[in-house]
Amino acid sequence: MHWQLDPHAAEARVPPLLLQPLVENAVRHGVEPNDGGGDVDIVTRARGSEIEIRVVNTVGLPSRGKGHGLALRNVRQRLRLMHDVAARLEAGPGEGRFVVRIVMPR
Repeated sequence: MHWQLDPHAAEARVPPLLLQPLVENAVRHGVEPNDGGGDVDIVTRARGSEIEIRVVNTVGLPSRGKGHGLALRNVRQRLRLMHDVAARLEAGPGEGRFVVRIVMPR
């Protein structure tokens, strides 16, 4: 686990336990399947009127179990309830890593 937290992002209104399902997925689907483990990076940063949160994990061997997308769907719904269309969530693979990026109002 690697944390890079911008102190200016601490003021963001974030739904409770927003990171928990994302980090759990990163470990279960990205780190656990690999004998050598892997990395999970959690990064926050303030950018103008927005806050960005990224959860990035290494990807190697395929996950032992196929996910159903419930965690991502749940996080999207919770963001929508708190911030409506002002928040967005992007998730997908990129160069040996899986990236979840959340952008929300500051």
